[in-house]
Formats: sequence, structure tokens, C-alpha cells
Amino acid sequence: MSLSTAALWIGGAIAGLTYGQVTDMIGRRYALFWAALGTLLSVVLQTAAQNTAMFVIARILVGYGTSASTLTGPTYLAETLPYHWRAWGLGALNDCYYVGGLIAAGVTYRTASYNSTWAWRVPSLIQGVFSILCIVILPFIPESPRWLIYMDRKEEALIVVAQTYANGDTSNPVVLAQYKEIVDTIEYEKNVGETLTMKQMIKTPSARKRVSLAVSAAVFSTISGSSS
Repeated sequence: MSLSTAALWIGGAIAGLTYGQVTDMIGRRYALFWAALGTLLSVVLQTAAQNTAMFVIARILVGYGTSASTLTGPTYLAETLPYHWRAWGLGALNDCYYVGGLIAAGVTYRTASYNSTWAWRVPSLIQGVFSILCIVILPFIPESPRWLIYMDRKEEALIVVAQTYANGDTSNPVVLAQYKEIVDTIEYEKNVGETLTMKQMIKTPSARKRVSLAVSAAVFSTISGSSS
């Protein structure tokens, strides 16, 4: 049991160090797609596991995929949701973790009475339902306007902002103000903004404080009994 849980966090740690760059390179939607697809394939591998090694490797891959989604999802929502819904959307996203935990608890409670390997294969398989749902929905949502502007696809970004705030009206004052704010921010980041390496983040007091706060959230969540 301990190895199963630890394997998930190993994959998550690797995703945390690597998937941010992937998200910036290919876009938020494609990053979510590959994370969901990777999770789905890993779920199949976990469900079909024939020995402990195969199961643990599958759990590491599941951890990578789910953490990649967890990394990309909030970024996408923060960059795409209207400002008056942003806090609600990000808060609801975090709550989904606990909804999933309740579903998992209910499923495993029911399958615990099975006298076969399906006692753990069924919960493993059900994990894939949400990846499938994500893959089905993704073609119908827009790309992040912030990422589009960063990639110099400004016309597409304006259309997305217009769809978000004014039902597609690109001449709406609110749309133009939001669009200009994003453009100005991106230009500032490109020309003046500073990107820190991992070593610099540790050596810079202000950056180190932010990293410590982010890490403490995971630590306190785990020691309070919330785990996977």
C-alpha cells in the first residue's frame, strides 16, 4: 500500500519539474490532451498489471499524467476564465479533488468484498472515465488567450477574449481592455521580466519564500491525512 501511494507521488514530482515547459511549448489545450491521454493509457496498464513491478510502474505513470493535468488545468482556467468567475472556477477546481476522493472511497468500499483481482482492477479502470471525459470536451474549448499572444497569434487571442466576455464581439470595450492588458503584460514579461533557474529560485529570498509556501501546501495536505 505504501509503495502504491509513493509511486503516484514519484510521477507527480517528475511532472512538476518537467511538464511546465511542455505546457508553454505546445499550448494549454494540447498539454491537457496529452496529460489526459497519458493518464488513460497508464490506467489501462495499471488495470492489466500482472505483477507488483508492472503495477508500481503504472502508478508512477498515472501520477505523472494526473499531476500534469493538475499543473496545466489551473493555468488554463486562470488565463481563460472571465475575471469575475476566475476565483470561483479555480476554487471549484481544487474542490474536485475531494469529490474524486469521495467517489474513489465509494467504489473501493463496494469492490472490497470481491474475491478476485477485480477488487482492485475495477477502481483502477474507473480512473480512466475522467480522462475520457476530458479528451471528449477539449475540442470544444478555446486555447488560452495569454498563450496565443505569447506565441504572437494575437488575432486568435482577441477572438477568444471576445467569446469569453462579449459573445464574440471584438469591438466591445471590456474585450479590448482585457486584450490590451494581456498584451501589455506579455510584452513586459518578454522585455523586462526575469526568468529564474531552479538554482536562482533557491538562492533568491523572495522566490525561495514563494516556493516554500507552495511546497508547504502539499506537505500539510499529506500530513493531515489527505493522500492518494
